[in-house]
Amino acid sequence: MDPIARSVSVWGFFALGTGLLLMAVPNLLFAILLVPATDEPWVRLVGVLVFAIGIYFLGGARSTEVVPFARATIAGRLVVTAGIAVVAVVWGYWMLLLIAAVELASALWTYSLLRRTQATTVPHVAG
Repeated sequence: MDPIARSVSVWGFFALGTGLLLMAVPNLLFAILLVPATDEPWVRLVGVLVFAIGIYFLGGARSTEVVPFARATIAGRLVVTAGIAVVAVVWGYWMLLLIAAVELASALWTYSLLRRTQATTVPHVAG
């Protein structure tokens, strides 16, 4: 792995860890950072987003092509969708389900475009 890719993947793992902390035990991270404890659900939403960004970075580290990175964003957006839905249901912030629906729709849109591109791409045969 080249140094640039390594630095991106290291940051991706950092983001994954930070996102997990924010989702599972945000006040542990807040205590380390000397931030007052909170039970606000937005903190867990930020954790979901940070975790998803880690997924994007790890995918991007593997290739400089758009297709692999786009595939990684689909997984990230599905994680964000699930996380937003959980926060919406558990804390009763039902309007967040609209954001989850948009997130899911955009992931499915990208997925369908990738499938369409793969279906219409004709392999180049050297002659």
